[in-house]
Amino acid sequence: MQLLLCTLLVSAAPPTASVVLVQGDVVAQPPKGKVFGKLAVGDQLRAGTRVRVGEGRAELKFADGTKVRVHKNSEVRVAPRSPDKTSSVSLFFGRVWSKVVKKVRGGRSFEVQTANAVAGVRGTELEVGVADDGAARVLVHTGKVEVAGESGSAVPIGRGFEIQR
Repeated sequence: MQLLLCTLLVSAAPPTASVVLVQGDVVAQPPKGKVFGKLAVGDQLRAGTRVRVGEGRAELKFADGTKVRVHKNSEVRVAPRSPDKTSSVSLFFGRVWSKVVKKVRGGRSFEVQTANAVAGVRGTELEVGVADDGAARVLVHTGKVEVAGESGSAVPIGRGFEIQR
């Protein structure tokens, strides 16, 4: 029995993010799971986990120190890290705030994906929201963000600016 347990632990994917704040109605659905359950501070989230916030908020912290605050009436999925070690979340509806740690070497260190846009970040603070009609809005507080729409061409957005796709 111990050998089987060790094999299962070794084959399990490492956590992608940890939960550092939970206030109010916050639930999560593990990858390939069918049921949402209560989320608690200290929980470790694997790629594919969906986090749904009702009346409340949650904050996730990624391995590189990037933080993502999921606001009320929002749902995200923690995406797997890409080969270039970019972490990301997919925002289905609602709004997220992100404070992204800048990578030592160039390239994107974090992405917020929606149905209509991808915000690629190097090191900044931004908010991304998805309206009821599916339109994505990206507001940059500090730094610079590249926002790509359905056409695939990226538009750089600087501090104090926003774009809607």
